[in-house]
Amino acid sequence: MDSPGLTSAPSRAWLKPIVARLRPAFREVVVLSLFVNLLALALPVFVLQVYDRVVFYNGLATLDALVIGIANYRHINKLPLTVLKDAKDIHDLLVRPGVCGYPPENVRLLLDGQATQTAIRQALADLAARSDPDSTIFFYISSHGGQVESGPYAGEYLLPVDTVYTSGESIAQTAISGTEFTE
Repeated sequence: MDSPGLTSAPSRAWLKPIVARLRPAFREVVVLSLFVNLLALALPVFVLQVYDRVVFYNGLATLDALVIGIANYRHINKLPLTVLKDAKDIHDLLVRPGVCGYPPENVRLLLDGQATQTAIRQALADLAARSDPDSTIFFYISSHGGQVESGPYAGEYLLPVDTVYTSGESIAQTAISGTEFTE
């Protein structure tokens, strides 16, 4: 028996079906938010590592970097020019004294036509020759990657500006394999 003038509370049953229907979208938002936040934390964590290992001990000479940006491929679909801007921005950030403070002579920037298979291999060899267990190496590449799924050339590849991407064999001859890169 209801008292006069009193009404029952509105039902919340209307909210559950809406939330249930949007659950996949909520999941995507949460995952993307976590990913973006992890990316946002990557640079500060790297900078902290540089300060903790290098700046504190005045070891700036042990900082080396290779930054590569390739947008205008010779034989493959081109990428947006923002690829080159990103590489230049990373380079500038690394050599800026108030941020990372890498010695400019220790940061190599290869853009488009400079980033041939031979030049990238040479730059990696130079990094390996200059580094020791106390070195801090930063490697950044913004470019195409490729994968050969099966056969004798199966694997992942970094694609320099002069890569020919017509067959597994052509990729193996003109790109840099993930195996080679990690050796």
